[in-house]
This record gives sequence, structure tokens and C-alpha cells, in this order.
Amino acid sequence: MKIVITDSGLGGLSVCAEVESIANKKRLTEHLDLIYFNSLPDNGFGYNNMKDDEEKAEVFNSALNS
Repeated sequence: MKIVITDSGLGGLSVCAEVESIANKKRLTEHLDLIYFNSLPDNGFGYNNMKDDEEKAEVFNSALNS
């Protein structure tokens, strides 16, 4: 199973860490692909600055297909 968590700050990263911790405790990590996707890698560019929903979908799909 692939889980992609997206966020523009440390809140999403802490959520990702919590999901990983729970998965480890329940021994669910063997078939788990957990990805944190930083949606604001730079102050001048990020997911919310993309031109339209189509571009956002392309970027998100590329993370899912990685």
C-alpha cells in the first residue's frame, strides 16, 4: 500500500512520523510505502502556486507513481 502525505510545513511531517510509528507497532510496514511530499519546497514556489488543478494533479500523480 502506498500512502502519500502532503503538507507545506512541519505539521505534515509529524503526521507522517506518527503514521510510521503506528504502522511499525502494528507490524504493517512490510508492504507499506509511506511518502512525505513537501508541497512548499521554496517560498516562491509550491503546490498552491501552481497554475491550475491539472498541474497539481500531474505533480500529485507523479508522487503516487514514484
